[in-house]
Amino acid sequence: MSAMEFADHQPNVVVKATSKLSSRGQIVIPIEIRKALGLTEGDDLTFIFICQ
Repeated sequence: MSAMEFADHQPNVVVKATSKLSSRGQIVIPIEIRKALGLTEGDDLTFIFICQ
């Protein structure tokens, strides 16, 4: 599923959480975000940064 398809199928809900970047460049995805996205161990994630 593409990012656009995913966005089109989600209700208008905002979930905000904070995480820190470790010295090794790792982050922990907060449980609220994992639950909202249905993420489980071993899932692949893609990060997209759009510079304007």
